[in-house]
Formats: sequence, C-alpha cells, structure tokens
Amino acid sequence: MVKFWDNLKQKFGEGSKPIKEGIESTSKTVTEKGREIATKVSEKTPEITDKTKKIATKVAEKTGEVVTAGKLRLKLYNLKRDADKIISSIGSRTYELVSKKKTVIYEDKEIQSLIQELNGKKKEIKAVEKEIKSLE
Repeated sequence: MVKFWDNLKQKFGEGSKPIKEGIESTSKTVTEKGREIATKVSEKTPEITDKTKKIATKVAEKTGEVVTAGKLRLKLYNLKRDADKIISSIGSRTYELVSKKKTVIYEDKEIQSLIQELNGKKKEIKAVEKEIKSLE
C-alpha cells in the first residue's frame, strides 16, 4: 500500500512539473511586461499630467459658464414673473377705475407708478437676455 502512495506522489509530482514551469514562465513574462509598462507610463506621466490639467481646466470653465447661465435664467424667470404681477396690478387698478366710471385712467398716479415699474423690469429683462446670449 505504501508503494501505491509513493507511485501516486511520484506521478503527480512529475505531472505537475510542466504546470509549475508554465506558471513560473508566465510569472516572469508578466513581471517583465509590467516593468516595461511602468517604465513607459513614468516616461509619459508629465505629458499625461499636462493633458489632464488642460482638460480639467476646460471642464471647470464650462461648468462655471453653465452655472452662470443657470443663475441668469433663474433671474430672468423671476423678472418676467415680477413683470406679470405688475401687469396684473395695472389690470386690477384699471378695472377698479372703470367700475368707478373714471374715464382718464392714464392720469391715475398708481397706474403711472406701475407703468414706470414695468418699464424698469422690461429693461432688466432685456439686459439679462443679452447677457445670456453672450454666454451661448
């Protein structure tokens, strides 16, 4: 029985020898290739770093532009909403004056004030729209 185990060990030992040699050979090849790649990467690192910095700078610039444009669009939305409220107020005041049988609506101080305020909002809206277009 001992002979059987000895024979089995010997046969497995001989059978695993090519596998061991293959693993050792592959290991050496992988190690050598790894060193070659590491050398090439270390030589290219300054070039890669410069390109990466340029790309990162462009991304930061574009991100800043997008954020600025977003803020301007929000400002524009709020200005237009304010203008709509003023127009609504002018309509309400006009209705109030008409229902009181006032015929000269334009001379009403409140209407004049609202119209001036509306004209100011329209100027602000045009300025913001122009600024947004300059970013596009």
